Amino acid sequence: MVFITSLTEKLVGREFEIECYDIEVHGIVDGCPPLFKGAGVINGQKKGAISFRLHNQIEISAEARPIIFKQAKQSEVTQVRIFAKDYDNIHWTGGWSIPNVDPSTSGKFIVHGKFDQLAARVKRYESNDRNNITDLVFSSIPDLPLTELVEEKILHRGEQIFSRSWYDRHELDFNRSKIHFYSSNSSSLFYISAENSEGFSAPYVENWIPEALTLITASLTYPRMVIRHFENDALIFLRNTPSETSSKMLPAIIGFPNLRKELWKIFTTYLEECVRCNKFEQLVTTKIFSEVIIASTGTLQAFVLSLSVCVENLAGQLADEFSIKTLDQKDFKALKTYLEQWKGDEDIKDRAIGLLSMLGKTSTSQVLKALKEENVIGNEHIKAWSKIRNSLAHGGIIEFPADEDFWYKRNLLISMVYRLILRKIGYRGLITDHASSDIKSIDFQWERKCPAE
Repeated sequence: MVFITSLTEKLVGREFEIECYDIEVHGIVDGCPPLFKGAGVINGQKKGAISFRLHNQIEISAEARPIIFKQAKQSEVTQVRIFAKDYDNIHWTGGWSIPNVDPSTSGKFIVHGKFDQLAARVKRYESNDRNNITDLVFSSIPDLPLTELVEEKILHRGEQIFSRSWYDRHELDFNRSKIHFYSSNSSSLFYISAENSEGFSAPYVENWIPEALTLITASLTYPRMVIRHFENDALIFLRNTPSETSSKMLPAIIGFPNLRKELWKIFTTYLEECVRCNKFEQLVTTKIFSEVIIASTGTLQAFVLSLSVCVENLAGQLADEFSIKTLDQKDFKALKTYLEQWKGDEDIKDRAIGLLSMLGKTSTSQVLKALKEENVIGNEHIKAWSKIRNSLAHGGIIEFPADEDFWYKRNLLISMVYRLILRKIGYRGLITDHASSDIKSIDFQWERKCPAE
């Protein structure tokens, strides 16, 4: 008998090992005999992929031979799933994996490999107050503006000899659901519990909440465990998480705790965008922002180039909201015919004709000018983006040590990225002006301009 609540402490935030009296390795096709079978173990680190290892006890089949002798072709089975039964009578499923097979001194084969997700349906033995709820469990505590204060005091003979206080939880309403954020009292685990509702339920909530967290923390956030609670049981997913999630990207709001509380408004606004798009995969905005976070830990050159590309991508996402004229097919053909008649250098003429395709796409500069008219960005943002983007994209390099003007432009790009993201999701409210000398907070208000008829 295993309580659902105890599995998080056992499997998240630490090394773990699950001893299994039976592990079967199956190919892609259902209904076929196992390729390998035997007792073994499933284990994992605090982060990263999950591993399995078994001592094969069955006769080697023709289907298993290509895997053993590394003769498998692309058309043959190379990826496998595992089905395991542990000594607590939990049945685990893991996949997908490309296994390795090693001979042993006993003459039996040892099969081992790694996979990205381990899942199980666990019967509920404790009282159920978690029905229709999704829990996300993180192996570390993200930098969030928690709001509920906890105090701890130690008394000796009636006198207080020690005290401390910290914020350890937050609660908000979203889409007729309550979302709870809280840290564990006994470990460094962090929990997010979301009530399921129409348009906001598993499995989508498992992706959308980490996306919104990534935006407000400016760091990559991935739950190590996801638990979908039902009336009599729960589905548990233990997932591969990156070993390195550091970031040097500044958050949208920095400063005192009372200012950072506004991040929750950005969080819910981004969740609303996820619900509107209703996609299981990441939003394009999340993907490009994640690239910026990854680039922030590399060279300065890569970081500022990533910021400028992110601005260009976001402008492209917003382009349809503005009536910006581009070259249509008829004008394209006419202009191409005109250039083809030019009697100058052939190489220059070919380059000019090749550039015509760009005129069929909305210009980033034109979109940025339209956003300036809405008070989303200012002239200083556009100039900084244009100078850095054009310089680096055409082979320019950053001279070290970078001067004060460069750092100012870099901060303008950081501010610009957030302004465009927040404009896209419809957020108005407090943000940090990263380019100001004292990193001041401003009221980000913009006015949507109706497209021209």
